[in-house]
Amino acid sequence: GHQSSGHRSGQLVAAKVGSWEVEQTHPSATVVRVLGEAGTAAAESEALLVESDVRLEPFSDEVEACLPPADWSISAREIARRLDLRDAAGVDIFSIDPPGCVDIDDALHLRTLSPGVFEVGVHIADASHFIRPGSALDREAASRGETFYLVNTRANMIPPRLSEDLCSLHPHVDRLAFSALFTMDERANLLSTTFAKSVIRSAGALSYADAQERLEREGCPEPRTAALQTLGRLAVLLKGRRAANGALFLASSEVKFELAPIEEGDASGPMSLPTGMALRKQQAAHSLIEEFMVLANCAVARRVAEAWPEAALLRLHPQPEESKFAALARALEQQGMPFRASGAHELAASLSACTKPADPHFNHLVRLISTRCIAPAKYFRSGAVPREQWLHSGLAEPTYTHFTSPIRRYADQVVHRLLAHAIGWGAAQSEEAVESEEEAAWPERLGELDELIDSLNERHSMAQQAERASAELFTMLYFRDQQATVSDAYVVRVAESGVTLLVPQHGCEGGTRCERRLLSPPPVDRCRSTASKATRTSPPRAAPAPSATTRSGRSCLRAGAASVCSTACGCASPSSSARSASRASFSPLSSRSYPRARPPLLGRRPSRRPSRRRRRLREGGRGGEAARRRLGSRGRGATRGRPAGNPRSSASSGVDRAIAQPELSVRTIDFLWTIAAYARPEHARGPATSTVQHQYLFFKP
Repeated sequence: GHQSSGHRSGQLVAAKVGSWEVEQTHPSATVVRVLGEAGTAAAESEALLVESDVRLEPFSDEVEACLPPADWSISAREIARRLDLRDAAGVDIFSIDPPGCVDIDDALHLRTLSPGVFEVGVHIADASHFIRPGSALDREAASRGETFYLVNTRANMIPPRLSEDLCSLHPHVDRLAFSALFTMDERANLLSTTFAKSVIRSAGALSYADAQERLEREGCPEPRTAALQTLGRLAVLLKGRRAANGALFLASSEVKFELAPIEEGDASGPMSLPTGMALRKQQAAHSLIEEFMVLANCAVARRVAEAWPEAALLRLHPQPEESKFAALARALEQQGMPFRASGAHELAASLSACTKPADPHFNHLVRLISTRCIAPAKYFRSGAVPREQWLHSGLAEPTYTHFTSPIRRYADQVVHRLLAHAIGWGAAQSEEAVESEEEAAWPERLGELDELIDSLNERHSMAQQAERASAELFTMLYFRDQQATVSDAYVVRVAESGVTLLVPQHGCEGGTRCERRLLSPPPVDRCRSTASKATRTSPPRAAPAPSATTRSGRSCLRAGAASVCSTACGCASPSSSARSASRASFSPLSSRSYPRARPPLLGRRPSRRPSRRRRRLREGGRGGEAARRRLGSRGRGATRGRPAGNPRSSASSGVDRAIAQPELSVRTIDFLWTIAAYARPEHARGPATSTVQHQYLFFKP
C-alpha cells in the first residue's frame, strides 16, 4: 500500500517505507517528494542522488551560521602566523583544472634554488580553517562524506560560499593554503620536505588543454612555460620510479559530454541534454598533476603516521588475488599471452605484455577488465591494521592517504587536522584564542574515528557508483536521439543469460540478453545465489551495441543496434531489451532499469497461507525450535529465498503479485526486491558477489 496525493502515473518519486506487516503483500510507503517525469535527465539524475543517500536539501540555517561574515578577509594577524608566499621571489603559483572548474583544491609552483636543484610547492586549500571540529558545519560535512559529481549537477559537501569562493584557489586573490614544499634535484630525488600553513595568491588558472599545449612547446623562454616543462620532466621520473616498483596503471572508460540547455523543464527545473560525447584522453598534463598529488599524499601519510601511530587516517589498496584473475588468465592464454597476477609486480608486467600491434584497443581492454578483478582501495586507521598491510599496491607506495582535496572529501579534512597537530599548529595558533576541548581530544577518540572511517568508505563507494550511473544515463540519453550507430565492439564476457559488449569508440559497455541459457552454471546453493542477485549493487551499463548472442560457441553479431537476429539461435531482439541504447528500444524505464533479480518463485503465485513449518516457527509450538534451527542453518525460510526468522523481509510474494498486475512496472519490482535485500539480516544475505561463472572472450564482430 502507499499514501499518495495528486501523483500521476509516469512520475518518478522518492518514497519512505513505513511498515511491512506479515499479512501485507506490499510494504506501506509514503511519497516524500516528486522527482519529475520518469526518463527525463533531471528526474533520473536526482534519483541517482536519492539512491546514493545524498542530502539534496539546502544547508540548514545552523550550518550557514558557521560561515564567515559577508565582509570576511584574511586578517593581518592571521597572515603574520603563516608562511607568506604572495610576493615571494621566483614563486609563480598556478593551477591546472578542467574548464569551468570552480572548486579549485590545489595549485603548484616551481622555483630554482640552484643549478639542478628545485623547490616544488604543492598548495592545498585550507578548508579546515573554516570548519571547526564538532560544529554544525563539521557534522554536516562528515554526514555528506564528499561531493557527488554527476554529469549535469553536483551535490556539495560544504556550502558553495566555501567550496566555490573562500576556499577555492582562484587566481589573483589571497587565499589560505596548507603547503607542502619539496626540495628536489633534476633526477626527482627528494632532498627535503616542509609543511606549512601559508597565504598564497595564484597567478593563473590553466586548463588541461592549455597546460598540454605549453608542455609541447619548443624553445619557449616564457617563465611559466619553462617551469611547467620542468615539472613535466620531474613527473615523468616520478612515474617511472613508481612503475619500476610495481605500480598498476589500469584503465577506465571516462566520457565527457557536451550539454545544451533546454527551455522547458519538469518538476526538477530546466536541464541540459547531451549533444555530444567523447572519451577523455589521458595526457601528460593529467599525469603531471597526478604525480605531484601522489607525492604530497605520500609525504603527508608518512608524517601523520609518525605523529599518530594509532589514530592516523590512511588509505590502503590490497594486493591482487590471483584467483580473481583466473577467467581472464585462461582467455589470455588462448591468445598466447601468459598472464600472472600473484602480486602487483607480476600483474603490472603481465598487463604491459598484453599487446597486439594490429589492435590498439586490446591492451586498454585487458587493463579495463583487470580493474574489476581488483579489490577497491579503502580508508583505515593506522592502529587497526598491521604495518605490513598498509601498502597501496595500485600506487606502489608503502604509506598513503588523501590530503589534496579537502573541499570535496571529508577524509582530507581529517588528515589536515592530524597534520596540523603534527607540525604544532593547533586552533590556539589561529584567530581563535584557545583550542576547544572538542578539538584537543578529537584524535584520541579512536572508536569514533573507526565509525567515521567506515562511513567515509561507504560514501566514497556510493559517490563513485553515482558518477558511473550518471555517465551511463547520459550515454543512454545521447543515443536515444541519434540514428542507429554501427561501431566495432568486443565481446568481453559470456554468461548464462547473454553476452557483454564493450564499444571502445564510445567508452561504454552493455549486455544483450538471450531467451535461452548460453552456459550451464555449476550447482550452487539456491538461497545464496538468490540473496546475491537480489541485492542491487550497481546501475546497468547502458550502451549502444549491436545485438549479439552465441550459438555452439560461435559469435552471432549483426550490424545495427535495432536489427533483429533472424537465425535460430534464440536470442532476444534488442528492441525488446530494456538495456539496449537504440532509438527503437528506448523507454522512460529503460534508462534506469536494473537487471531484474529472478526470485525462485517467479512465474507462479505463492500461497497466501503460511506453511506448516512457518506457522510452527512463528507460534513457537511443537517442533518450532527444531524448525528454527534448521531454517537458520540453511539461511532460508519456508518460502525459498526468505531469511530465517524474518518473514517480513522477503519480497517474493510481492514480486509475484506485481508480475501478475500489468499496471506495475519493472521499476516497482526492482524496488520491492531492493527493499527485501536491505531488510534481510546480515547472516542470511549470502555472498556479496554472484556465484555464476563467466568467461572472457577477445574478438571483434
